[in-house]
Amino acid sequence: MCYNNLTKLRKGLDKNREGAYNTIMTDRPLTNKQQAFCREYVKDSNGTQAAMRAGYSENGAKVRGSELLTISNVMREIRRLLAELVQEMGITVESVHKLYSDAYVSAKTLSQPSAMVSAATGIARLGGLDKDSQAKQDTPEELTQSEMEQAQAEAQAAIRLKITRSA
Repeated sequence: MCYNNLTKLRKGLDKNREGAYNTIMTDRPLTNKQQAFCREYVKDSNGTQAAMRAGYSENGAKVRGSELLTISNVMREIRRLLAELVQEMGITVESVHKLYSDAYVSAKTLSQPSAMVSAATGIARLGGLDKDSQAKQDTPEELTQSEMEQAQAEAQAAIRLKITRSA
């Protein structure tokens, strides 16, 4: 699809609440450059860099990458390539969960609270617990006095350890 045709399609689109364009639905086959963009995008999920590596102009790569990611056939091909890559690598939810769990245990052993939080966040994302709708539905539990004191003691110990290491 040439730039002018894409621009014409864009002018007919409504922007959503966030100001982003809605997806352009098309049944046209991907061009060679679009296919190259998809292969490059899967490497690092960077639309600008993928557009440049696929042969688009460096000056308009940011806009072009963003535009390409709104075309349904491009997104379909990217999803297909990602699924193929995941299957080739043998990545499963279980294997990723184990990696996060191992990272959490290592971080705890090395007294690295921020790494523990990162690993716990990864596990939560795998389980879908990072979604806003879930957060709105769940009401936080109140901590007991002893749980509050234990959390404060752990936080203070982590701070003292960090101060000791930096001294």
